[in-house]
Amino acid sequence: MELELSRMKKTLRVFGAGVLLTSSALVAWAVQTNSESVRMRPGRSLLTMGGIVSTPERQASPSFTAKALPQSPEQYSAWSAANANVPANYLTATALLFEQGLADPRGCKYQEIEVGTGSAWSGDGGVIKTHGWVLPGYKEPQFAIGWNGLVYPTVSVGTNADLVADLRMATNNGFVSRQSAMPEGMTLNPHALQGVKGCLLLRLGEVDWATACWLALAHHGIESRNEMMRSFSQTNSLESTNQIKLSGADPYLTWASDWVWSLFDRMICAHERGDERLALADARQIVAAQPLIEAECAKRGFKRQPYWDSRRNSELQPYLNFLDQLTQLHADLERRDKEGTRISAVSAGLTNITDQTERVRVLIRDLDLVQARQWSQPGGVNLAEDPVVSALVGEGDAAVEPLLDSLEHDKRLTRSVSFGRDFHRGRTVLSVNHAALVALRTILQAGFSNDSELRAYWNKYKHLKLEERLYAILNDDAARNRWQEAAANIVQPENVMRFPGGFSTERLVPTNTVARLRGERLRGKQNPSVTELLSRHALEVPTNNLGAYDLPACCQMYESR
Repeated sequence: MELELSRMKKTLRVFGAGVLLTSSALVAWAVQTNSESVRMRPGRSLLTMGGIVSTPERQASPSFTAKALPQSPEQYSAWSAANANVPANYLTATALLFEQGLADPRGCKYQEIEVGTGSAWSGDGGVIKTHGWVLPGYKEPQFAIGWNGLVYPTVSVGTNADLVADLRMATNNGFVSRQSAMPEGMTLNPHALQGVKGCLLLRLGEVDWATACWLALAHHGIESRNEMMRSFSQTNSLESTNQIKLSGADPYLTWASDWVWSLFDRMICAHERGDERLALADARQIVAAQPLIEAECAKRGFKRQPYWDSRRNSELQPYLNFLDQLTQLHADLERRDKEGTRISAVSAGLTNITDQTERVRVLIRDLDLVQARQWSQPGGVNLAEDPVVSALVGEGDAAVEPLLDSLEHDKRLTRSVSFGRDFHRGRTVLSVNHAALVALRTILQAGFSNDSELRAYWNKYKHLKLEERLYAILNDDAARNRWQEAAANIVQPENVMRFPGGFSTERLVPTNTVARLRGERLRGKQNPSVTELLSRHALEVPTNNLGAYDLPACCQMYESR
């Protein structure tokens, strides 16, 4: 790997990740974070301004096997920094965060460690090497406190690390993130600048270093308001911050949000990859801390933002506005803990279950194990590609009634997560009834605006096979809103399967073989024939509203004849 020396002191912008890096910090960042926001995959490379930085293959994060995450030995020991020359808001914010659960590094050795991390894209960001405070008295596993203020089960513990060297690098040549959702690997990096880092240092009595970290953040904050791409000085020093002083503004909400986000992100990623015990430990900590933080923010006078959607625009958001799903997630994780670990029937061997009713039952049971992944940003999750959902689709009409029951009554969650952008804090764990709806729409090859419409559709047409169902719809004047959908299905090749959300798959057919159309069996229909129905519907103009005539749809229907 070669990086031009002339660019070593330039500021690099990693497009899409919202991260400002100096070249000398880039290698450390690339190795210690698996930032999927720039779509770095294990074994792939990141193209930079000065060359290529290759990321190593990552070991998979091991599952958490202990009963609980321990507290640090001096979590609630007396602490005072009353004489520290920092604003009072910084002191009270720091003290409160440790009372609310931010892990206390006192009494722990600063050492080299390896820990597992998460990724919004796959659940697993792999094992990374970093530095942290190792808790005394634990073996197999040992535990350490990371720079994000979380306790981690370690994969390995090495020799003592140089705290001062890490802090010099961080304050003189570290990196900051412009994104609200820092990847877990980045929050654990000793050279990343974040407010919580100063809290840990202040707790250790390192007042000067805590102040230096906060000043470095202030320095970058000033630059970001002007030129995002402005290069650092030739020495990359903070000489230009001599006139900058710590703001008197209250940092509590920002720090609390960053800390709870790290917990929430780890919980979501652990849940995605099936590490439910770690996810539950994080959920319980967030549930305990959330009301304390909300109350403290109100007490300190922070303003709450309004919701931006029309349904709730008269309401105000909570301060920790990325926790909308926390209650549901916590309940689902507690349920999983009580039920214990299981593998899906698909993984165990679905062909061993010869009774179709039983097969469908166990597949419905396994919908909470669905773990299809988001495929791009912006983008979506194709739940139909998950083996459990795919197997249910393969059962056809026999699965419809059980799926309808799941759609209407199942409160469980899957392990699939969707998001708008990975560098924003919005995360949604998709529900089991969402997976059931995808399976139903795929089996029926029809769209529905609500559950009641789906139920009514099935009650009306369940006695018919799919092709006969399509013909009945075309021959029903009351089903006008489904004519185009039926026509498209009739002329769809049998080797093509379409799924909700615009996804589709195509199965190869033998060479020189013409793929049959789904509606081939309807060619014998007479009085009226399918062609007569399509021609008639294409020419029908609503007599009560000429402006409602859908010319493109009618042209498409006419071409389907």
